[in-house]
Amino acid sequence: MDWITGIQNAIDYIEENLTSKPSKLSIANIAAHAYSSEYHFQRVFSILTELTVAEYIRNRRLSLAGEELILTNEKIIDIALKYGYETPESFTKAFTRFHGFTPMGIRLNRGSLKSFNRLKIKLKLEGGTLLDYKIIAQPQIRILAKSRKFSTASLEDNNHEIPKFCRECYTDSSFDTILELARCASNFPYAILGLRDSGNCMSDGSELRYSIGAEYSGGIIPDGYSLIELPEQKWVVFKCKGEMPKAMQELWYQVYTEFMPFTAYRLLDDITLEVCPKGSKNNENALWIPIHES
Repeated sequence: MDWITGIQNAIDYIEENLTSKPSKLSIANIAAHAYSSEYHFQRVFSILTELTVAEYIRNRRLSLAGEELILTNEKIIDIALKYGYETPESFTKAFTRFHGFTPMGIRLNRGSLKSFNRLKIKLKLEGGTLLDYKIIAQPQIRILAKSRKFSTASLEDNNHEIPKFCRECYTDSSFDTILELARCASNFPYAILGLRDSGNCMSDGSELRYSIGAEYSGGIIPDGYSLIELPEQKWVVFKCKGEMPKAMQELWYQVYTEFMPFTAYRLLDDITLEVCPKGSKNNENALWIPIHES
């Protein structure tokens, strides 16, 4: 199954369960319908829609709740419960923030509703843009890194916690240590490597590991660091030009909208590697993604 079909299946599943028990719309269940890991699904969904999964579900529920207030005589508390709100107060607060009026105000015709339509994946042709990439059959990569595990349950939390981890590594001089280690690297000289993978994580996909490190060239492993070995495999490598991190975010969007829908390769979502060379203005950042041919 291609990833576009998978995303659409997940959206269809969300729509079918907007009034179901909260457990039905867990990230794990939704991602399973896209045949994807939790983290990868949330990341792709956010890049393509500029919404988190939770925001999409909340907006769709509040949109439908507004329609029911107008079209039915159901009690406000019953509508609130139907769309996942345990108290009238929590429903009124969310409803007012979304529509700009209270549920009672809408029912008394004192305001207008906002509509938030369901998503459908559509591809369209736009102006041609250049996306520089190459396919590399790379031998084993050995990375000496500082790592931390994160829950995949919330993309919002990861978007906050992973940069926080990076800042900690910067303030405690880990970056200086990493760059010193990278001086003798053969494949990634003077480069800081940002690795997302599932190494040493829960097998149910509820965790991811984020690591900051450098290519390992031998020698003593410093305290607080570990050796990560990526197997020999084929990678698609994209050049990333521009100011970070905005340039990398824009590159991810291009990958999912301009490359993956039309390529004969399929993304392997359990590993991504961001390569950030330092010390030379001519060096460019790069995004490495493992693939296998369909």
